[in-house]
Amino acid sequence: MDMTFHDLRDHIDEAVRLFVSAYAKPPWNEEWSLDLAHARLTELLVHPGCLSVAAFNGSHLAGFALGTPHTGVAGRSLYIGELVVEPTLQRQGIGRAILSRVETDAAMNGFVSMWLVTERVGTTKGFYAKSSFRESTRLTVLTKSATQEKPE
Repeated sequence: MDMTFHDLRDHIDEAVRLFVSAYAKPPWNEEWSLDLAHARLTELLVHPGCLSVAAFNGSHLAGFALGTPHTGVAGRSLYIGELVVEPTLQRQGIGRAILSRVETDAAMNGFVSMWLVTERVGTTKGFYAKSSFRESTRLTVLTKSATQEKPE
């Protein structure tokens, strides 16, 4: 597949529709509204230093990735907040091509590493493992509701 890459900022409306479509399918099965999807992508895009890659097959948006800087003791790393591929085009190398482009762009912009959060089991973890991502032995993801519980 002949892919061209562009900055996602010029294609936000297409990206929002693709985001909603992709997340509605397995493994996520999530029902995003267009407004929430737009808010999610916009909050990443407006982050200072955001790295965005949009992959096109001809004039069709096939997938995209968004990453934001995260500075730590080891230097600047790139947090990949989203990697989305058109569901009908998955398993054709598009995700790997996008990740490869993100890695190249990250290195050119002085990032020393990349990291992301994905589901613990299933196809996405395996996809990232095949792209040389490894599970952290030091860190874990913790979550908590931001809703205030009323004291008894």
